[in-house]
Amino acid sequence: MARFYLVRHGHTEWTREKRLQGQTDVPLSQEGLDQAQAAASHLAETRFNAAYTSDLSRALVTAELMLAEQPEHAPELIINRDLREISDGTYEGWLFIRAVAKDPRLVERTQDGLPVPDFTPPEGESIRQLYVRQQAVASLLRRHRPDDHVLVVRHGWALRTLAAALLGEGAEGFWNRQGPLPCSVSILDDQQGTASVVAWGDTAHLAGVE
Repeated sequence: MARFYLVRHGHTEWTREKRLQGQTDVPLSQEGLDQAQAAASHLAETRFNAAYTSDLSRALVTAELMLAEQPEHAPELIINRDLREISDGTYEGWLFIRAVAKDPRLVERTQDGLPVPDFTPPEGESIRQLYVRQQAVASLLRRHRPDDHVLVVRHGWALRTLAAALLGEGAEGFWNRQGPLPCSVSILDDQQGTASVVAWGDTAHLAGVE
């Protein structure tokens, strides 16, 4: 079966400030660079047959640092805009607390405690729209051969939605998993279009990283 390694990008200053990042190109902080290096060392012995990343620099630099740990057999890094985070539209850059005060549905896409996958912020993107993008990514990943190990570096909400697409849960599957935290590693196995979760949001390799 194919194995997909889903890695969230490292920490940014907007992460620390608790701002909505969305598709704004916010660079890694020094902490994020250290986290990416720790994740790279953690997976240094894994021989990747393919590697994909979002075009946003916080994911791209994380992926580059990870592949730099395996110079003898690192695959070409493929940049794909479909791996971008969900768009928060005009709310990008807002403090989390301010966004919640303005419209709680923006943060959790919920209303009265129930998922609202079709809620779309001004000039932004809904969970369902993100899910459609991730169905395309899932189809791309499933073109790989059995036994391939595939690295995918991207963003938190996009990772949750990609997992839902691979697992066949629909857009509502976004709410089935929390996180993942910066530079955590999640692993999904896929055999003939049927996926299973091996690990979700593992951060043991980040112990001691500040």
